[in-house]
Amino acid sequence: QELTIDRRDGRKDYTPTNCRWVSYSTQAVNKPKMSTNQSGHTGVHWNASKQRWVGRVVVDGRRIETGSYSCKDTAVKKRKDFIVENNLTDYMDTFKYD
Repeated sequence: QELTIDRRDGRKDYTPTNCRWVSYSTQAVNKPKMSTNQSGHTGVHWNASKQRWVGRVVVDGRRIETGSYSCKDTAVKKRKDFIVENNLTDYMDTFKYD
């Protein structure tokens, strides 16, 4: 497995206390919410065609939908539950942006 240097908090500088070696998939999810984020939560978005909130996680380049729900809070909870149940500990850092 190849590793890359990553900042624990992408909003801060590349300092020794803020850097670590991680897999590319970990680095891909360690980022703040996009400015266009409507839910206020990483990995949860509004799907206009379904008229539902959708949760998702990208694992090893594969997009996994964690469900679609009429309630945003349910979508957020189900995404977090999926991460915990599948031991995707690399994704736990994304919670700091929630």
